[in-house]
Amino acid sequence: MILLGPNAQDVVNDYLTSDPADPLFASKLGTPYRRDSYRTVLHRACRKVGIAPWNPNRLRHRFGTLVRQQFGLEEAQVVLGHAHAYVTEVYAERDLAKAREVAAAIG
Repeated sequence: MILLGPNAQDVVNDYLTSDPADPLFASKLGTPYRRDSYRTVLHRACRKVGIAPWNPNRLRHRFGTLVRQQFGLEEAQVVLGHAHAYVTEVYAERDLAKAREVAAAIG
């Protein structure tokens, strides 16, 4: 489950269809993007403008860092969906209510 705050919901609503099985973001052909598609396009764009390629997972890392700074480690673990304690440094039981608080506060 991925919780989205109101600002993110406003963006995503434009991409929703009546079928919940449809991909949220699809190519012009209607096929879902592969896991590596976004990274590939991003690397190509970086090379085109002459900057070092970077990976989209840096955005997720930054988001996790902001959540941890503003709300704490447990909240970061829950929001990022980490199943194992070592990923977020200490074990903490998942708390969906706190994840909702984070999503609402961040937007």
